[in-house]
Amino acid sequence: MSKIPTAPEPMEIDIQGMTCASCVARVERFVKKVEGVDEVAVNFANHVGTIHHQGLAPETVIKAVEAAGFQAKLRQPVRATSDAQESDHKEHEVNAHNARRELMGAAALAIPVILISMIWHPRPEWVNGLLLLLSTPVIFYFGRQFYRNTWRAARHGSTTMDTLIAVGTGAAWIYSVYGLLAYRGHSHAQSEHIYFEVGAGIVVLVLLGRYFEARAKSRMSGAIEMLMGLAPKTATVLRPDGTEAVVPLDQIVAGDILRLKPGEKVAVDGTVLSGSTYIDESML
Repeated sequence: MSKIPTAPEPMEIDIQGMTCASCVARVERFVKKVEGVDEVAVNFANHVGTIHHQGLAPETVIKAVEAAGFQAKLRQPVRATSDAQESDHKEHEVNAHNARRELMGAAALAIPVILISMIWHPRPEWVNGLLLLLSTPVIFYFGRQFYRNTWRAARHGSTTMDTLIAVGTGAAWIYSVYGLLAYRGHSHAQSEHIYFEVGAGIVVLVLLGRYFEARAKSRMSGAIEMLMGLAPKTATVLRPDGTEAVVPLDQIVAGDILRLKPGEKVAVDGTVLSGSTYIDESML
């Protein structure tokens, strides 16, 4: 009797650069075009794509994601242990820290630009020049990710939410520079044609939103890490010869028979073969 071939394990890839639901749809559309792909599901929350395929090489799928304008790498399989969750939490903490640093730097320069533009009108020409000096690093340094993602998407003939941000902030800066040069010697008219605060304000607001998102992910992963810390690190396995062995949780495989002693925590899901007990299911 011939064996029925089994389907390969689903492939998981980490995707970087997605900023909205349209990015998810674009990745799924490009990956679905690859011959041998049966199903694609991209999770925007954790930026992970799951691909059901017919024996494809990871490089083939990664090239399809890159063709869509995003970066990708094969996600290494990990067990749901506290160590793996701790690593994930640290990664989210680093992302939140970096997002906060970018936000604070941009806000430190953008807030004076916004306040001066709102309160001081008309302004002397040297003040308008100062607004240019303060807003330029906000838009093009702290907002560099928007332009980088826009360029990456444009190379593949697509647009994302970052495209709107880049076009809006870039247009405000270019028009303001034009007003600064075209109305030299006329401070009142010059002040009416300068919108540096618009570009700087947009960048700060978007960075603020992304910081909140990164912080929320960090706190969520921290809560999961604490929950995983309640799980036992080892379990008692019954060997075929009747002996017992205490092994780490990540060495337990399907089919092992475990002995649960009084007061111990249930290490893994399973079926009770013999005996009876009471289980505290409050953490479930």
